[in-house]
Amino acid sequence: MKYKVIVDGGFTGIRRTYEGDVKLKGEELQSLIAALRESHLPTKPPLNDGEQYSWFLEDDDNTIEAIFDEQNHPPALRKFLDQIKADQ
Repeated sequence: MKYKVIVDGGFTGIRRTYEGDVKLKGEELQSLIAALRESHLPTKPPLNDGEQYSWFLEDDDNTIEAIFDEQNHPPALRKFLDQIKADQ
């Protein structure tokens, strides 16, 4: 599965992009897909200097895109992003 995550905003306003390929199976894959399909609508007013996360996952011919802000970024996606950062 190919992934791309773009993190915009924050205090410095520097855009960071993470992309690559990863093999996910079973529960981990289903958890990630379920998190991407959650409601993207903010539940609170946006934070000043808050970050925005644009997610793109591509597996075979399927592409899932989602945008979250800092306040509604699902824990499963946060965990995956932390793993990506640790591997770089």
